[in-house]
Amino acid sequence: MNEQILFVDDDESIRESLALYLKTKGLVVATAKSAQEAMWIIENASVSLVILDVELGNENGLDLLAQLKQTHPKLPVIMFTSHGEDVEMLTDALASGAEGYLSKNESVGILMKEVERVLQRPHTRSAEDDLLNN
Repeated sequence: MNEQILFVDDDESIRESLALYLKTKGLVVATAKSAQEAMWIIENASVSLVILDVELGNENGLDLLAQLKQTHPKLPVIMFTSHGEDVEMLTDALASGAEGYLSKNESVGILMKEVERVLQRPHTRSAEDDLLNN
């Protein structure tokens, strides 16, 4: 796999440790701590998958998800949360176009399996592909 993953989380220790884990699995990983930083990376790099924290400090990850689905509808997003299995939030995320939903309490192995599952889907396209086809 040479797809680039963007990991968006305002918690530096989580963001950097999970990005390092994904890198050890051979993935190319960029990180962002805010919605603005994430959008800049998506607009300026070839991103194949976004892992997005639901709560980004004062920002809402579900709002960023909605924005991403408007500007890059084929870019897959996995929501990432510390809220465990919040059914309402899960429903909102999936209804807004998220490909998956993971709790921060899950093992890194489950995170990796979810990343592999989403990247292997045939409709997975990078943000760059969306720009070229619009």
